[in-house]
Amino acid sequence: MCRHAKRSTITADDVKLLVRRSESLKAVVEAKMKLLNSLKPNEAPAPAKRKRK
Repeated sequence: MCRHAKRSTITADDVKLLVRRSESLKAVVEAKMKLLNSLKPNEAPAPAKRKRK
């Protein structure tokens, strides 16, 4: 998915797309994501970078 989106980094959304058909694996991934999100402080998202042509 990251290659399709022309990114070099795999994001959590890429992982969720990969495991979306396996309910048990999806539950494990979502639980881990909730745990990780609760550990990090809420911060404002960085402004989007503009692409150079």
